[in-house]
Amino acid sequence: MDKPVCTSGHCCPSDKPNWCQQPDSGNARCMDDDEYKEICSKICPNTISVCYDHWHWNHYGTAQFYMNVRGKACDYYETCYNPIIQQIAKEIIECCDNKCSGNCHALCNKALQDSGLSSTDSIETRKKCYGLYAIYGLGPAARWLKGYQIHLEEPASVMLTQGTWMCTGYSIEVTTLLRSVGYSPMEVQSCCGPRHAYNIVKFPGESKYRFVDTVGNSLYISGITSSDWYRVKHGYCRTSWLTPCQNDEYYGTCPSKSDIILGASC
Repeated sequence: MDKPVCTSGHCCPSDKPNWCQQPDSGNARCMDDDEYKEICSKICPNTISVCYDHWHWNHYGTAQFYMNVRGKACDYYETCYNPIIQQIAKEIIECCDNKCSGNCHALCNKALQDSGLSSTDSIETRKKCYGLYAIYGLGPAARWLKGYQIHLEEPASVMLTQGTWMCTGYSIEVTTLLRSVGYSPMEVQSCCGPRHAYNIVKFPGESKYRFVDTVGNSLYISGITSSDWYRVKHGYCRTSWLTPCQNDEYYGTCPSKSDIILGASC
């Protein structure tokens, strides 16, 4: 009897465990690690977002943006926007893939260790390293945003060129950079509650989201780090404040409290 045609990652065999939905050529198919890295993990493929290659203020896409201003999400979450965001995405991927050789920020080795990539090289640990490298770079490594200054939101590329912003800017950049290195719209989102904005991130291999906050180059990842200066004033535990959650392709209800690792303080 012929084997059924594979239509998703659920039927991939153990020797080809990675499902590539949109390879550069050919049909969607199962791949081993080497083929996946060569064919399906390209930096900024044009399928990564509906916003890809659309200049800001084109008011493109259907997802809404709402923080202090209202607009279209593609105008702010510039996933793989060329050239500024693409260059940062390239740095993130190359620094993790090349084990911190090259022009990496000071916390690259920490991203390698915390992701598990330093000991186990897999698609999962690489993706987690990408996410942590970006988060640490916006946080205490102060790679792209430095310090805190009150401004209304601008497109991600504009904020990166000016170098300092308030919480909404940090939140937009976390979402934009993680989306640009392969995190799906349901794996990273910006959350905007009264008086503060931050992120929720679902790291590879985890079934729940974590709060992530890098405002002012601080670092809070719920359930991992203890430093949580903003929680004292406003609190992440009040999930009713998390609506809406948003990115370049999503605007809507945030995950329930049971789907978030809240941290010991909650």
